[in-house]
Amino acid sequence: MTHRIVERVTNDTVHLPSQDAAVEHCWSPETEAYVLANSKQVSVEEMADILCRTVKAVKNKAFLMGCSIQSKGKMPKLRWTPDDLKYLKSSWGHVDTVLIAEHLSRTVAAVSRKAFKTGCRVQSNISEQL
Repeated sequence: MTHRIVERVTNDTVHLPSQDAAVEHCWSPETEAYVLANSKQVSVEEMADILCRTVKAVKNKAFLMGCSIQSKGKMPKLRWTPDDLKYLKSSWGHVDTVLIAEHLSRTVAAVSRKAFKTGCRVQSNISEQL
């Protein structure tokens, strides 16, 4: 349920309601707790529907509260751990990129980009070495 300030227009003059009459749609402690508790499991679009807010309002509130929230369909950004990098470097050139991506739960593009940035190079004549 959202409250909106309605203005009256009479003879090209805008009459705004008094400040006392304005009703704010404040964030209750319960809705703030919901945002914090569900920011990783529920998409921003779903949360906006549940809380009867706009997507922009939910994103702004999450930002102000210091938590991140994902849009529907987007994969969360994963940090590369030292173990991930060790596996990538030891597998690169010996294991198919698709299999590396599946093992690391990443896209093929992300794996290829990280391999390039970390200096992994495709070895020539890989088939001869196997």
